[in-house]
Amino acid sequence: MAQPSPEPSTDASATVVSPLDTPPPQAPSKQKQLSDFEKGKTVFAYEQGWSYQRIADYMGWYTKY
Repeated sequence: MAQPSPEPSTDASATVVSPLDTPPPQAPSKQKQLSDFEKGKTVFAYEQGWSYQRIADYMGWYTKY
C-alpha cells in the first residue's frame, strides 16, 4: 500500500537553500604591490644567485612545491 507523499510546506522560513544556488566566494588576489624595499631585497638576492624558490621562501611568499 503506497504512502501518501507529504504536503510541501508553504512556510517561507522552511525554504532550504542549496549550496549550489550561491556563487562561490571570490578568492583573494594573489598579487600584491611590492614596496621599493622589497623590490630591492629580491633584486639583490637574485643578483647573488639565489633561486626563485629560495627568494620566495625568504620573503615569506606562498609557493607550491
